[in-house]
Amino acid sequence: MPDLNEPGAQEAALTFGVSCVLIALIGGGLSEDPAVAFRADGFMALIATFYMMARAAPAGTRSQTLLPLQVRNSESRRRHGVTPRLRAHLWFAQWMAALAAASLAASLVVG
Repeated sequence: MPDLNEPGAQEAALTFGVSCVLIALIGGGLSEDPAVAFRADGFMALIATFYMMARAAPAGTRSQTLLPLQVRNSESRRRHGVTPRLRAHLWFAQWMAALAAASLAASLVVG
């Protein structure tokens, strides 16, 4: 579990919490058909997972810096350590992915 005293971890926790509340509210609004509600919740949780993974990138960097598509010289390569912000965003993203998988599996069982 990330250290929630770090500002980056608090930001990740707030993003996770707000995403969960919004997903629950929208799923509750679709509660007339449980299969549709679980399916919608699963897809929204999957979108929230990708959003949290995109926010995990250090500020001011491009995705190519984290995942290089080509070999670069060592002097032009910037190194990024695993910061508490990155660790927190990825930790909450993996839990959001688990929620998405559980919700999509529930939609198959219910429907």
